[in-house]
Amino acid sequence: MKPLIIAHRGASYNAPENTLAAVKLAWQMDADGIEIDVHLTRDGQMVVFHDDNTRRFGGSRKPISQCDYSELLKLDVGRFMGDQFAGERIPLLAEVINTVPENKLLVIEIKSGPETVLPLQSIIHESKINLKQIEFISFRRDTIIETKKAFPECKAMRLYEIFQIPLTKIIYPSLNRMIDAVKEDKLDGMDISLVPAINQSFIKKILDNCLYLYFWTINDLDQARFLIEAGVDAIATDRPDWLREQYNLVKQNMNL
Repeated sequence: MKPLIIAHRGASYNAPENTLAAVKLAWQMDADGIEIDVHLTRDGQMVVFHDDNTRRFGGSRKPISQCDYSELLKLDVGRFMGDQFAGERIPLLAEVINTVPENKLLVIEIKSGPETVLPLQSIIHESKINLKQIEFISFRRDTIIETKKAFPECKAMRLYEIFQIPLTKIIYPSLNRMIDAVKEDKLDGMDISLVPAINQSFIKKILDNCLYLYFWTINDLDQARFLIEAGVDAIATDRPDWLREQYNLVKQNMNL
């Protein structure tokens, strides 16, 4: 059933992003999948964390790639959302994988470079998760190409942030450029941001090219309804329970 509802960094509207608390809450909210961000640490651990440095939670701007996991465990990444989340720590990818129920989806955004692929292979194969439950996204072309080669059974999609020139309907990157790039790189589709110039015909052209189309990060009612009616494949949101309600309402109206 389309679109899939993907909890962005877990249920990050109600719980601290990219934590086990947010991940578990997303499953309780019946999200079809969760999207998380991963980095490779100095000691070769795969951690679930969005930023490339510790500034937001650690006070100092130390790159994740220059930290050992033992250092990162000292950070409290939950207290900022309330005392009930105090003590939440940066989880390992393996810990998040262990939470994924049967028939649910884990979308992994790879923040590091192609050096991430080998550790990813080790972690995912050791987990015994069904590879059909794993998908990959990345802004980095080199990373997502190498990931697709390593995991041919899994969907791998290019992330794009779309920019619209003010007072025009011109967007960058262009639609044709994105389609051509994804096909050339033998990827499965694209995961893009939404701007006003994106309309039904824009979406239809991507889907007609047999490419998967995901959108991020949708917390707006009008945007959600537009994308549901357009038949995109998946929508990432900070509020999976809210988006599920909107989905049900739109489908009811479409069936009238």
